[in-house]
Amino acid sequence: MLKGDIDIAVGYFWHRTPTLDFMPLFRERHLAYCAEAHPLFHRCGSISLAEAAQHPWVWRSYPLPEARRFFASFGRMTAFADNMEAIAMLVLSGHHLGFLPFHFAKPMASDGLVAPLNPTTMHYDVELHAVTRQPPARNTITTVFLEDLLAVHQAANPPARSIDQAS
Repeated sequence: MLKGDIDIAVGYFWHRTPTLDFMPLFRERHLAYCAEAHPLFHRCGSISLAEAAQHPWVWRSYPLPEARRFFASFGRMTAFADNMEAIAMLVLSGHHLGFLPFHFAKPMASDGLVAPLNPTTMHYDVELHAVTRQPPARNTITTVFLEDLLAVHQAANPPARSIDQAS
């Protein structure tokens, strides 16, 4: 993007470069999950943080400031991955616990493959952004697309609402 080869990016950006514009789109809730084959599965919903910390975890391979409070509690991080699909595979194996976006895990939870450990205490929210070069480096197509993208997300997600457990 800084070289001019990408006009717009959408995602989670933990590091902010001052020469780029970061425009919030929506918040995404992440919950701690385990799979049906995991020993905690049949007690999901009320697992304590201390109990969960005794089991192997898969964690993001990049810094995640929003989840810092959990990182310090979990001493058994035995796997790291840089994407939610890999984390889901490790959770589905039944050998790891891990955080996944609620909307991503919802179909697996509906099928009884995974369950949240304790949605009231083991969650964090991340904000996803649209990122572009600062004007005047933006071309007209990028500017118009960005205006439409922001309008759609603002209409669907008023500022106080987050994309989480809402259906």
